[in-house]
Amino acid sequence: MLAYSDDHKRLKALVPIREYMGRLFPPTDQMIQPLLKHFHELLDSISVAFGTTSGTVPINLITSNYANIQNILRYGLQREYHDVADVIYCTCKFNHFSLLIGRGATTLLADITTLLPSLGDNRLKAYSIAELFRSWKNYSNSRPESLIVEALNHFKYFDDPDLEGWYYCEHNHNIPTAVQHGQFALSLAQSHGNYGRQCDALIILGRIETFAGEHAAGRALAREAQTLAKISGDVYKEAHGLYYEALCLMSLGEYQECMALTIRGRTMLDLCGLSHGGLNYALMEIQGEVHKFKSEYVEAHNIQNMILQGTANDNQRQVFSLISIAESEVLIGVSKTEIQKKIEASQVMFGASRNPVFTTACDIILADLNLREGDRSSLLFCKCLQFARGKYSEAVSYCLERLADINCWEGCYHPTSWPAVFLANSLKAKERLGTYKGLQFLGDVFLQENEEATSISLFTLALEGFSQMDVHRSRAECMIRLGDISKKHGDLLKALELWETARPLFERSSQAKRVQDLDERLVEIGEDVREQHTSNVARLTELTAPTGKVEEADEDLYESKLEEEEAVSVVV
Repeated sequence: MLAYSDDHKRLKALVPIREYMGRLFPPTDQMIQPLLKHFHELLDSISVAFGTTSGTVPINLITSNYANIQNILRYGLQREYHDVADVIYCTCKFNHFSLLIGRGATTLLADITTLLPSLGDNRLKAYSIAELFRSWKNYSNSRPESLIVEALNHFKYFDDPDLEGWYYCEHNHNIPTAVQHGQFALSLAQSHGNYGRQCDALIILGRIETFAGEHAAGRALAREAQTLAKISGDVYKEAHGLYYEALCLMSLGEYQECMALTIRGRTMLDLCGLSHGGLNYALMEIQGEVHKFKSEYVEAHNIQNMILQGTANDNQRQVFSLISIAESEVLIGVSKTEIQKKIEASQVMFGASRNPVFTTACDIILADLNLREGDRSSLLFCKCLQFARGKYSEAVSYCLERLADINCWEGCYHPTSWPAVFLANSLKAKERLGTYKGLQFLGDVFLQENEEATSISLFTLALEGFSQMDVHRSRAECMIRLGDISKKHGDLLKALELWETARPLFERSSQAKRVQDLDERLVEIGEDVREQHTSNVARLTELTAPTGKVEEADEDLYESKLEEEEAVSVVV
């Protein structure tokens, strides 16, 4: 069989046959030229309609011709087609489209890098470099810093505010520089009345604020971007704004509202034909994170697996999905070997890009795994914390949370100041979940120092917060502590009540070992409660006077009263 019928009932030759025929009878320029023109017009049409409800038709057309477009562009680039500038522009637009629909960067960019030195068109070079910069994580030979310097040099020779604004919006690898360029891009877009670029700049600035832990400021910028997107009718950019607002709400602990925004954002992507694009998976990632924060680890694990299956061509998203899956597996007790395989696979996938963000993410999960396995060294956590401070608030919170939980560091010297540091960081960032966990960890410190009254107050306050946020595992942990204190003071019924309530919460968060330990406690305290109950009944029996003595006492009282009445009558 030399051909097959695809899912759309189209006849296709097998890949080896196509490659052989392509080498033996390559298409002529007369064949390539009209196809290039047609595909370029198609990509131009998507540039105009992209993100709107009318963009679904060209999206479907380009997607169905994805392989054909890629092959025609490859022929044009590799054979140095006479209008190579047009081919490069078309390739950049195609790459952008590929990123947005979730297929990742195309391999065609590697061909562009070899052609750039010979090009004399500064505008074309800047345009190409901006696209390379957008995709630099997929290419080991693309250094973002050198691309930035080169592009800035090209902007000196031409005036294109739209392209310049686009470039500055993509300039976000360095926080201080990103803020400067994001503000410049915003002012540039405002001066030309370009709502689309204003949205892009606001989203970039909101992203920076969010990653720096300024969630309220990030949310305000995201909402402003949504307003402009509505005015311009750009459903995609409105969904993008919803993504960053949801990200802020997640950090602020507003899980219900956050989930509602992710559902709304994914619905909008359906409307504009991008339900399988990168932004859709980004919204799914937030949904997985919310489940994780609520300690619904199985749900989080399942969502990340769905993302992993759907993003085979997106290296960056694959890496973060693997890391997130490994994180969940650390928490639910999957074997060390299985988790290490995922961490190693992540390191191989992003190793070529030399991105310190990826390296740190892997190191954090590895440190967490080592801690679970009994390695009480905090050096790796501290190293990751030092890198992330002031840049990646989520990584900072993660490291501080582990360092602050003194129960993880039993059997070794560990500073008891970490809970206070974690609480201060959470309060500063207005992270509700971190704040309540900080109170819980401080309660552990005071309990260790026999300050029971203070620890009870802290555990109770944390428990109320976790209950409001529906965080299962942390609720159960506070109940265990309060139950321990009740048992210590002889209130076995209260301890039993707290522990029985904690058990289904540990089950909900897939904490099998904690459930097993708690079952043993419940059996033990159940026997103690029965013994206490038997003892109490015996004491009550002793304190209760026998029925006969009570009747005898009543008769004596009656006779005494009768004698008094007779004495009174004699006197009268």
